[in-house]
Amino acid sequence: MDKFYRAMLLVLFTFLGMLNASAQWNENLSENLLISKSGFGALDLVQVGKTSDDKVFISWLSWENENGYIKLQLLDKDGKALLQEGGMYVSKQPTPTWSSGYGFAVTEDGCAVIVNCDTRNSQWQPYVYKISQTGEQLWGEAGKPLLQENEGTGLNPHVCITKSNNVLVGFQNMVGGRTDVQIMKLQENGSKAWGGSISLSGANGIFNMTPSGADGIIATYYEASTNNYLAMKYTANGEEAWAEKALIDDSGLVKTTAEPSVISDGADGIITSWRYAVSQFGVAGKVQRVDSQGNKRYEEEGVLLEDLSAICFDPSVKALYAACASGPKDAKNMVLNRYNENGDLEWNVEEISGVVASQFAIYGMVPVADGILVIYRNASTYNQATVEYSKIDFTGEVVQSNVTISDAAGDKGRGGLALLSGQFVIAWSDNALSVFAQNVEIGKGSSITDTHADGKDQFSIRYNPGQKSFTMSLAVDTPANASVSILDLTGKRVADLGATVLDGGMNEHTYTVPTLSSGIYLLMLQTSEGTFCGKLIID
Repeated sequence: MDKFYRAMLLVLFTFLGMLNASAQWNENLSENLLISKSGFGALDLVQVGKTSDDKVFISWLSWENENGYIKLQLLDKDGKALLQEGGMYVSKQPTPTWSSGYGFAVTEDGCAVIVNCDTRNSQWQPYVYKISQTGEQLWGEAGKPLLQENEGTGLNPHVCITKSNNVLVGFQNMVGGRTDVQIMKLQENGSKAWGGSISLSGANGIFNMTPSGADGIIATYYEASTNNYLAMKYTANGEEAWAEKALIDDSGLVKTTAEPSVISDGADGIITSWRYAVSQFGVAGKVQRVDSQGNKRYEEEGVLLEDLSAICFDPSVKALYAACASGPKDAKNMVLNRYNENGDLEWNVEEISGVVASQFAIYGMVPVADGILVIYRNASTYNQATVEYSKIDFTGEVVQSNVTISDAAGDKGRGGLALLSGQFVIAWSDNALSVFAQNVEIGKGSSITDTHADGKDQFSIRYNPGQKSFTMSLAVDTPANASVSILDLTGKRVADLGATVLDGGMNEHTYTVPTLSSGIYLLMLQTSEGTFCGKLIID
C-alpha cells in the first residue's frame, strides 16, 4: 500500500508541474514568482496596478552601479511576463534618482504612467513617462520634463488617472524659500493641458489626488504653517469646485511627516485616515469622509483610531474597514474595525492574526462576497517575515487567519496589491532586493483547475461554485466499475466519495465538495482502464 501511495504522490507532483498557472503562479510558497533577481530592488518601493484587460503592471526601483532606476514588468492573468526578462528600464539616467518614492498609475487604455525625479539638470526635477503594453515609451525614453531649469526643484511626485482617462501629475515644488505643490493635467502627447498648473499654496509637500466626477479630482494636503489637513475639489479645467477648502482636521495636531491614506467613497467623495499627536510623544489615528460637495460625513473631529490605519470601503455593503497594528513592541497584533456609511462603529476585532509579531505591515484589504480579506506582512522573528492573509466575515468573526502567501526566507517590504477578476496579486521585495509576486484566487470557495489522466484526454472536471459541487466526465470503451476518492499531499485518503458504474461511452457524475481544511488535494478516480487525477484546491 505504501508503494501505491508513493506512486500516487509521484502522479500528483508530476501533475502539479504540468498545470498552467490559472490557480497559483507558483505553488511553492517558499519561492513565489521571481520578477527581478537579487540585488536589483528596493524595500517598500514596489507598486502594482491592474489594466482593464486583466493584466498587471509591477514597477520597482532598481539599484545598479550605486544608482536607482525605475523598472517595469507586465504580467498576464496567468503570471506570464510580457515585457523583457527582469523588467524593462523606464528611466535610466546616469544621475541620482529620488529614492523616497515615485508616482505610478495605469490608464484605462492599459498603459503605465510613471513620474519620478532625478538630477540630470543638476537639481531635482520631475519627469513623466507613459509606457504601452508592448514596452513602447510613448512620451520618449527620456520622459517629459514637468519643470524647466529655472522653475524650481521638484520632489515627492504623484500621478492620478481621472475617470475620463486623463493624466494628472503633482509634485512638491521649491522656488527660493517657498514650498508648495504643483498639479498639472497632461494631454495625450504629454503636453500640459492647462498651459500651467494648480498650486496648493502653503502645502508642505505631502499630498494626494483622488478622481472625482467625470474628469475632476479631490486634492488633499497638509498645510505647513498650521499643521492642518485640507481638501479641495478641482474641475476638469483646473478650477476650484468648492466655495472653500474642506478642513478635514484643523486642530493643528496633525503629524505632517506621516503619509495619510486616501480612497474613494464610491460616490465621488473621499475617505481618508491620518495620524495626529495626542501628547508630546503619543500618536493616534483618525478617519473622515468628505463627500463630493466638500461636507464632512462623519463626526466633526473625525472617528478616532488607535493609529494611522489602512482603509478599505466596500460599496456593496456601504461599510468602511480600518486595520492597524496594535500592542507593545515584539507583541503586536492587528485590529480591524468596521464602520457604517455614517462612521458609526459596527464591530471591532482585536486580533485578526493568530500570532503576535514584532511588526505587522498591511498591504491592503480585498472585499469578497462574504467578508473581507486583510493581506499583511508578519515579522514574527528578526529579519524574517511571511506574507499572509486573514478572512473576517460580515459579523466580525475571523474565519481564516495566517493563511500563507509567502514563507520564503528573509524580510519583505510593503509592496503593492491589485485586484483582478477572481484573484488578487501582491508583489514585494525582500532584504536581498529581489522582487517577487504571487496571486491568490478569491471568491470561489473550493476550486478545481486542470486535470491529468495518465496521458489520456477523455477525462475532465467542471467545478460548480454555486452548488459547491463538481462534475466529472469520462469516456470509457466498455462498462467498468470506478471508485472516487480525495488524497492529501502525504498520500492519505481524506475522503471517499464512493463507487460508481461507468457505462460504455461518455459518463458524467456530479459530487458534492466535502468539508476539508484549506489546501491542495488530489482528486482520484480509479477504474480497470487506469487512474485519473485532478487537482482540488480548497480555500
